[in-house]
Amino acid sequence: MRELKQVPSKMQDPAYVAMLRAPNSVDRASHPEFLALDLWEQIGTFSKHGLINESILLDIISAQVGSAWMLAQPVIAVLRESRGLSAFENLEYLAVRAKLWEKRNPKGLYPAGVPRFADLEA
Repeated sequence: MRELKQVPSKMQDPAYVAMLRAPNSVDRASHPEFLALDLWEQIGTFSKHGLINESILLDIISAQVGSAWMLAQPVIAVLRESRGLSAFENLEYLAVRAKLWEKRNPKGLYPAGVPRFADLEA
């Protein structure tokens, strides 16, 4: 996530935005935020195709994927100008699924009837 937190400041640099618009110009060694995006894209693909149990996955990472999407969205928007909606579509899919999961489970999935640790201290 550290790499993605650099995106807002990088988007202020016209040279960075120009690099995003140039075909095949993203150097992952120089721009490690794309390694993070690639990882989220892969996880989204695995989830979409049922290779990872979505309920378990989203119980663990729903907040992180939402944050990743929000940080990455400006980069993805520029990439999609020339590459279309398929650019990081599986990250978007995962972020949407995470948002829907959070709406269905606003308090998480802590099992009913199981005391919280603080309750045992009383």
